[in-house]
Amino acid sequence: MYKYSYDIIDKLIFENIIKASEAKGKPISCKKGCYYCCYEQVLAQGIEALITTVWINNQTRHFRRKIIKNLKKWQQKMESSKLNLDIKMPQEVYLEADKYWKSNIPCPFLFHNSCLIYQVRPFACRTMLAASPPENCKRLDGAVIVNCSSFEQYVRSEFLKVSQMLLNLPIDYKQKEILTYASWFPYLVIKSLE
Repeated sequence: MYKYSYDIIDKLIFENIIKASEAKGKPISCKKGCYYCCYEQVLAQGIEALITTVWINNQTRHFRRKIIKNLKKWQQKMESSKLNLDIKMPQEVYLEADKYWKSNIPCPFLFHNSCLIYQVRPFACRTMLAASPPENCKRLDGAVIVNCSSFEQYVRSEFLKVSQMLLNLPIDYKQKEILTYASWFPYLVIKSLE
């Protein structure tokens, strides 16, 4: 189910963001091995964490161990950098994201400059697209980020609708708790794997 759902989202992103950007003369420059945005903090919905957790649990034992080890290291770095793992207020997002960027902490799913969970990466990652040379993203001052805020809000609202429908199904308490969250993506995955 999750693969089919994400295929639809990827198609919508291609049609609504990538094609539109190319039509304006700003082709997307992101490609495999370009990882600078993987040092940004990613905000996600609880449903995205649950989908990722299901996917992780369907992988090999060795792969799951590697993911859990990476997540624990990430959590330790967050705590030692005094970054807030459990955001509660919208205004905390920008403050913590800026502190996170300055802390230079890579995403726990980044391994040898590639995403370990690419097939089920959160929506925020799918829409973090640049139309400038990848090296500009490292400096941030020269990156041209593609604006997709209205489309992003539409898809986020669809995720929220699905989350609300799932909350009415007989699922366990922990899953219900995760579904109600909107927080940092790796933190949500840690919570759902516990």
